[in-house]
Amino acid sequence: MLLVKLDSIPDGAYLARPVFNPERPSQPLLQPGSELTSPIVRRLEEMRVPMVWVQGPEGNGAAWETVARPRATGADQVLSQTGTLLTVLGAQLRKAEKRGAREIKLAQLSGPIRALAAEMSHAVVQEPPVFQLAWGRNDLAGHLANTAYYSLLLATNVPKYLRGQRHITSTELWETLSQLCTAAVLHDVGKLIGPDGPATQVSYEEPNELSYVTADEAYQKHAQRGAEAFRDGLHSAIVYVLANHHQRFNGQGFPRQDVPGGPGELGSLAGTRIHIFARIVALANTIDHLFSHELGPCDAVARLRMLTTLQHKEERFDPVLFNAAIRLIPPFPLGTQVVLSDGTPAAVVQNNVDAPCRPRVIPLPAENTLPAPEAAPINLDEVRNLSIAMVAGRRVRTQLYDIPRMSPDPLDYWALKKALSEIPGTSAQMVTT
Repeated sequence: MLLVKLDSIPDGAYLARPVFNPERPSQPLLQPGSELTSPIVRRLEEMRVPMVWVQGPEGNGAAWETVARPRATGADQVLSQTGTLLTVLGAQLRKAEKRGAREIKLAQLSGPIRALAAEMSHAVVQEPPVFQLAWGRNDLAGHLANTAYYSLLLATNVPKYLRGQRHITSTELWETLSQLCTAAVLHDVGKLIGPDGPATQVSYEEPNELSYVTADEAYQKHAQRGAEAFRDGLHSAIVYVLANHHQRFNGQGFPRQDVPGGPGELGSLAGTRIHIFARIVALANTIDHLFSHELGPCDAVARLRMLTTLQHKEERFDPVLFNAAIRLIPPFPLGTQVVLSDGTPAAVVQNNVDAPCRPRVIPLPAENTLPAPEAAPINLDEVRNLSIAMVAGRRVRTQLYDIPRMSPDPLDYWALKKALSEIPGTSAQMVTT
């Protein structure tokens, strides 16, 4: 797959991933395999779709398809489930806009929530292109759906850690993921309740998530308002997340809750005193604000810069979850066009959880072209004399980062999958959480 701007689509290109209706994200406008003719491209431009994933004509770039296509299949299924959740959630928020969060009908959300949790718990897929669903959107529904996805991405890749924190067995994991997803979907509903009436738009002027600190008392109250709205009738862990999704692992954040014997002079809610659900949603919430709202969905250079900066803020998050996030959410999404240090144009075809800045790429004859049939992928983690030098005409080599290899690996799903793949005759695809 190649991620290409609409004004740069190569001749003979076919769609590699579905394009969804911006107004009804559960409805694909175009299915994979559709030919990207001039009338279709003009229609997508009218709908403000900035980029699409393309594949070559049949028989072109076979080596590339061998690497990229198996990963795309699972990603598209998760993307479809996320789109369904976004459609239902958007409809519910529009109905609740005049009366506040209490009007959200959880029964209508339970089906999409459980379907997404089940899909991700049985088919872990690294970094589906969730931002595709946010193209042209900056509303609360999009933020809540993306936060739910990122929360499940973190949880499903550290199942052993999650089970240990919740003191549950493997058979109870699926129901736990469903509760976590519900908490993530509802975490910001307090924004529907306020002295000036509800506000469903996520404003770019809201407190900057990168600072993690705000003196805006009006903004801080949305957490408690949401918890109070759903205090009756929901699991206590879900209500806890609504109230505490802005708590930080180092004791910062809000609302301020002093805890006797806690760290610091006053003692505060910090570390593992914070419920694991709130720790997960706090990080997922920050990720979506940074990548979807403050940066824009398609800016790989800004994405890399933000990840580099985020590393210096890791003390504010659960270190196990943080380490998982910077490995599972790579700086270069699949299909990103790059230029290697030797000047070769290439496209990212597979991400690397151990070295996110050194993915597998495939050479391109030139930018915005399809790979030659004989082109072979290059694993930059093995070819150490090459690295990604430029993206979108901007140099990025000084912003690349390494991640320490940890033992035991916090990504226990991927660690088990890798171990099984090294045993002759064993299929890693059989691994489930």
